[in-house]
Amino acid sequence: MEVILLLTACIKPNVTDYIAIPNYTERKNMYIDAINWYIRNTNFKIIFVENSGTNIKENIIKADCNRIEFLTFESKPAVPERSRSYKEMEILEYAFKHSKFLTKEELIIVKITGRLKLLNINAIISSLTKASKKTKGFVCSAKNARKPFSDCRFIYFSKNFWPYLYKQKENIWPTYGMEWVLGDAIREAQKNGLTFIYPPLFEDIEGVGMSQGHSLKSKGFKLLKRKIKHSIVKLLFKVKILPLK
Repeated sequence: MEVILLLTACIKPNVTDYIAIPNYTERKNMYIDAINWYIRNTNFKIIFVENSGTNIKENIIKADCNRIEFLTFESKPAVPERSRSYKEMEILEYAFKHSKFLTKEELIIVKITGRLKLLNINAIISSLTKASKKTKGFVCSAKNARKPFSDCRFIYFSKNFWPYLYKQKENIWPTYGMEWVLGDAIREAQKNGLTFIYPPLFEDIEGVGMSQGHSLKSKGFKLLKRKIKHSIVKLLFKVKILPLK
């Protein structure tokens, strides 16, 4: 099944949410660095969707035009304010409406927070491709073990999961973000026969978190500890002891 990387981006912040790095130039450079990394280190088709009307195409290394697609639009202010999670859902909606790469039905889509690098993305996708072969459709993300939400920085899913996620758009508010509606979408999709898969490998992320502005890269003992925890949680999800909610 064909794999599409869908990178979401907002170079000029257009919400009132707290953002650790609001500087335009710094954010722009993060996105340029990340997309160039994915071009160099993967062979998948890439869609880069940006919602503040900023075009960075000229800053990207040359790649086969049949492999990469740039989509840019300007998201209008929401009244009342609906948060950056709502804006991200708008980005996904725009991609599914306008991307020439998303017209096929049989696709594996990897939604990526566009300024982050997933250093072991190839290994994760290889494992997921095998694990999802016998499913009617699937979604994979680092779901919280004890609470009903899921990490939304990286979401791996078959195309038939998208309607479940999109259905949650109007449920997003500043106090109920993408992580929460993703959890809701996963549960509804499971009720209708889709399979939830916990990430098969620890996600080795490089980049800066926008909530607190700290590096997401793990090293040394911290990395080992996180890998061990991931293996334990993955096993508990597999035998259905987790999630608790």
